[in-house]
Amino acid sequence: MVIVKSQVAQRIRQAREYRNLTQMDVAQRLGVARQTYLDIESGKTEPKISSLVAIAEVTGRPLNWFLYGEVVAEISRLLIEKNSGRS
Repeated sequence: MVIVKSQVAQRIRQAREYRNLTQMDVAQRLGVARQTYLDIESGKTEPKISSLVAIAEVTGRPLNWFLYGEVVAEISRLLIEKNSGRS
């Protein structure tokens, strides 16, 4: 499965907007300059995995959603539920 940098950037923006956060809000929570975050969200800079984990925590989205989208995120969620006995 190919991970496209522009799709990751688009999902980062979607997650931020869904949570009604500004770019400054997310940048502050990540401890980076607004321009640094803007470069990540626009796809100019590829995020480090630690930054992507932090963005996932701030936005409440699963990490794999940023990388693979809805289908894989849903499959992962179902597998986790099944393995924990909650299905």
